[in-house]
Order: sequence, then C-alpha cells, then structure tokens
Amino acid sequence: MDTLDAPPPTAFKAHPLLIPKILSLVIDNLLPRHVPSLLCVCKTWHRLLEPLLWRSLTLHHEPCNSQPRQATPTLLLRNRHHIRHLCEIGGTNSLLKFLAFSAQKHPFEMRLESIQCTKLSSDILMIVRQSINTLVSFRCRSNRLEKKGGQSQALLYRQLFSILEMAPALKELAFGPVVLLDPIEDMLAKVSGRLERLEMNRVKHAAQVLPSVPVPTAIGDRVVAMTAATAATTLLQERDKREQKQLLQEEQQREVLMLESFSKLKSLSLIWNDFPDGFQLNLIRRSPKLESITWRRNTQVLTHAWLHQTLPIPENLTYLDIGHSHMDDDKIAQLLSMLPQLTGLCVRSTPFGDMSSMQLITHQAGQLEELDMVDCEQIHGGWIDYMLTVMPKLRVFAVTELKARHMRQSSWLDPIPYAEAPEGLRNLTAELIATTSMATTATAVSGPASSAITMIGPECNQIQPRQWVCLGLESLELTITELNLGGDVLTSEKALGTFYNQLALLAQLQVLTLCENIQPYEGKLFMIDLRLEHGLAKLAGLKRLRKLNMTGLRAAMDEEEVKWMAREWPALEEVCGRLCHCLDDDKLATLEGTLTRLRPDIVVKRA
Repeated sequence: MDTLDAPPPTAFKAHPLLIPKILSLVIDNLLPRHVPSLLCVCKTWHRLLEPLLWRSLTLHHEPCNSQPRQATPTLLLRNRHHIRHLCEIGGTNSLLKFLAFSAQKHPFEMRLESIQCTKLSSDILMIVRQSINTLVSFRCRSNRLEKKGGQSQALLYRQLFSILEMAPALKELAFGPVVLLDPIEDMLAKVSGRLERLEMNRVKHAAQVLPSVPVPTAIGDRVVAMTAATAATTLLQERDKREQKQLLQEEQQREVLMLESFSKLKSLSLIWNDFPDGFQLNLIRRSPKLESITWRRNTQVLTHAWLHQTLPIPENLTYLDIGHSHMDDDKIAQLLSMLPQLTGLCVRSTPFGDMSSMQLITHQAGQLEELDMVDCEQIHGGWIDYMLTVMPKLRVFAVTELKARHMRQSSWLDPIPYAEAPEGLRNLTAELIATTSMATTATAVSGPASSAITMIGPECNQIQPRQWVCLGLESLELTITELNLGGDVLTSEKALGTFYNQLALLAQLQVLTLCENIQPYEGKLFMIDLRLEHGLAKLAGLKRLRKLNMTGLRAAMDEEEVKWMAREWPALEEVCGRLCHCLDDDKLATLEGTLTRLRPDIVVKRA
C-alpha cells in the first residue's frame, strides 16, 4: 500500500474538562466547599483552581496547627499574589507579619481588593500601603473599645487616613470603636470624594486634658496655692476663648470646603457616635445620592429636621434604619408618610405600633423588600400576619412575636373576630370598604395595600385574611407564641401543621431563624420540636437553605432527622443550636458527629 494513500494519524483530542476555557466556565459554578477536593484531580485542575482557593484568606487569632487549620507561612508566601480578600479575626495573627514583610519586599505582587480586621496594627497599615492601587473596601470593626493602647490606635488611624487618601478605587470604609485625636471632618475630607459606603460605629473624640494645679502640702502654702489656682483658671479661660474662636473659624472654612464632599455616597451608617448633631445632619445634607441611612442615637434630631423641613430628604432614599430609638408611634407614622419610595425599614426595639403599621401597609406594602420589627412590643400580632399577606416583594423579614392562632386563621381562612383585631386594622378595613363603595358583606378588595385580602365589614364582626404572599423570602426570623391553644392537643397540632405549611411555600429561603415563647397550659406543653412526623418533612423543598438557627427552640431531633437534613438540604452550610434539647450530652455529641460525617462542609454551633 502506498504511503501517500494511508490515512493521516488520529489527532490527539483532549478531554473537554481538561481544556482551560471550558474548565474556567465550570469553576464559575462551583461552591467553595468543593474546591479543596477538586484540587487533587490532576495538575491542570490544580493549576486553575488554586487561585480560587486563595482568593479569600481568613486569619484567626490562633496558631497554625489549631482548628480550623490555617495556612502555613510557606504556603502563604507562595500564593500571596492570588489573595484578593483578607479577613483577620480575633486580634493580631502571626501570619500577618509574614504577609506584611512579603508585601514590603515584593510590593507589586499584592493586589488586595478588600481588607477586614478587628484591630488596626502596623502590619495592616503596611499591607494597605502596598495594595493602595487596587483597594476597594476597608473595614476595621470590633465589638469593644480598647481601653489600653487607645492613643496608639488613634495614631495608627491618623496614618491610615493619610494612606487611604491615595487610594483611587476606595468605595467602602467602616471603622470603630475608636477615640480619634484629629477632627473627624479633616479625616473624612481625605476620602469623601470617592466613598460610596461609610460606616462609623462608636467613634469618639479624645477628651481635652487640662493642666493640673499642684496640691499644697503645707499650711503656709495655702495663699500661694490659691493665687496659683486663680492664675491657672484665668489662663485656661483665655485659652478656651482663643481656641473656641479658632475652632469656629476652622469650622467655617471646613463648611465651605466640604459643601460638595460626599457626591458619590450611597450608604451612611452612624451608630452610637459621639459627634455633634449638626455634623451628622450635615453629612446627610452633603450626600445628595444617599440610598440607605442607619441612624442610632438621638434619632429625634433627624426626625425633627425632616418633619420641619430643615433638612431635605434624599431623593433616592430607599432604606431607613432607626432601630433602638425612643420615638413615639405617631412620629414614626409621620416619617413613613414622607417616604413613599421606601423599600427597606428597620425599627428594631422601637415603639412601632398600630399607627405606624397602618401607615406602612397603606403606603409601602406593595414595594417593601426588607422589614425588621424585632422587639417592637407595641405591635399587635394581627398586624404581623396581615403584613405577610400584603407584601409580595418581601425578601428579609424579622419579627419577635407571631401568634400561632393568627397564622392558623390566615391559612385556614377562618375569620378573625372583629373585636380582637387591632384598632388600626379595623379602621383600615372600614376605610377600604368605604373607598370601594362596597357593602358590609364579604367582599374582595383590590388595590396595592389589600390585593391578597378578603375583607368582611364590622357589621359582620369579621376580618378574613388569606395566605402569605411573600413567597420570595430569603431570610426569615420568627418567634412563635401561643402554640398551646387552650391546652387542646388537636388544635395545637393543626396550628403546628399550618406553621410548616407556610414555611414550605418559601422555596427561596436561605436563612431561617426560629424561636418559640411558649408557656405551658394546665401542665401541657406543645412546642416546635423539628420532628419528621410533626411536619419537618414538609420542608424538603427548601433546597437553597444555607443557615438554620434554632437556638431558641427545644428541638428533639433524632438520627433520622439528622440524616434527612443532610440529604434534603444540599446548600446547608451552618446549623446553630442544639439538635436535641436533652440532658444527655453523649446523645447530642453523637447527632452532631453524624451530621459532620455525612456533611463535612456543615458547621455546627451549639450556642
């Protein structure tokens, strides 16, 4: 046979999953917990997946051989150019020194985009300096103010703002608690033109230290001491006058310089800061593009300025957090009437009551996406269930008290007695019926505030709601009360079944926090125990659930429930609380070991 007629040799065809372009598309859809095991497939996968493994680095205040295992210095130095997000938790970590030294020795290999730490240090400053061209977010937040080394922290913050002044891509800055030495206006002026998100939590100014007058020890020195004290007081008064005049001039100059400072700021969080009220109001006045405001401490100042139109409300404002304030219910209602475009509201631990609830349902029910009403003691349980039936766009919802009987009536379409409904809900019912010119018989009411409601007028003594319409909920925090409905086991079982039926509809749920506040009735105690035979099996459709917090439940799970949870919830990453509320710690440890063995990626926390 002629060699010219021979067929050409078969060309080598690589496996599709070994082609870098195809593999990169697969990597984009991987979960982080899958990366370590996939690194061992082959060299090609290892080369392409290793940057993804090192993209986010978390350093704990523990040695390298602790649990969870941390990177060794050798691995850290070899892969430092892959790190984009650095998070330091619990204090200075020994690996920070290696990272800071490598950043100083090889300045062009660090390209961090975000840095998060709990305490500012010289190592952090060195890393920030070397990543100045790519840094987008910097957060230095802790839970307490350091009493020791406060002045050194203030000096480090002075250096930090000098460095961040040269960061061209900086968009997010969060810091506190800290006591600053320099005026906050001067420090913020260095970064204000580029920021889109600013958070200051428990930030204070350093107290002015006055010169002390020596205390006399001899009786003959009293006259001299009194003269010295008088002279010192006079000098202090003259100095105070000069300083006040100088501060007034400097403040007037800063007013002119910072008039258009925060032109890009979209989110502002002011939490328990020791600032003058005028300064905080000026921050809002100088931020025309604000979309989110969190204001804690002296909330009445902000409300008074808006209600009396001395401070303009930002046109793009869609989220407001006034939690832990002492405003009256009518003031909150007036404020809500001025914010018709609101899509997110946090009124945690406030006197949020009937007037505010009716205002919220009337103006923002059809567009609200986030609502936090935890520890609002004045709100009636009927309002809570009513809101869940008229807010179809809710994604985040948190509330302290939801009575089982209200949820049972909502699901079974049993009418609520008109006399038991809150006064605002009765008034709203009457207004809706009068507006639509309907009779006082059972009538379906249409409109943005009642599209999912069937109302029955006061003459029929009934208000009849429907099922929840917020099927797009992603985060839910509930505290169920009054599950022991008159001590009737059958009625309590139906209420518990209704509770599971409502949760089963929330297929988009990712974070679920459940608590119960149940008092025994005549010695009988019926509770949410998360057992399969009591309704847990109905939640098999929550495939996107990532975090389950049941610290407030008396769960009674067994090995069957643990296996079901590991099998039916593939996206689950964290479980908080006791799987079994019993005195046998060995049984609890066995259940936690079973869950960890079936799903090593799940983090189990008892408290």
